[in-house]
Amino acid sequence: MDDQQLPHGWNENQIQEVIAHDQNQSEEEQLAEIEAARKTSKPPRRLQFDSQGHLIPPTAAEHEARTAAIKKMFEEIRKIPNAPGEDDRDFFRAMDSLRPDFPLFEGLY
Repeated sequence: MDDQQLPHGWNENQIQEVIAHDQNQSEEEQLAEIEAARKTSKPPRRLQFDSQGHLIPPTAAEHEARTAAIKKMFEEIRKIPNAPGEDDRDFFRAMDSLRPDFPLFEGLY
């Protein structure tokens, strides 16, 4: 990655670990990973309007289904391990350093 800039917080070793992970997966494992990602994502609800142009709110069933899908998505995200050497506290600290007047993660690092 000589000519390219690395993503913020990444180094060449982490990039090589991701490449090695992808190259060592079987086709079945790759497909399972893609399918798991596809199942956790939920397309946004199409907005619906009445004849006067007012937004029609989602029904209780739509709201419950959307809430369940979001909870499931976060459960799947929690299962994803951090990259080697990655610590959430570093991320929280960096985010708060960019917003000194309104820290979002104060107390979590």
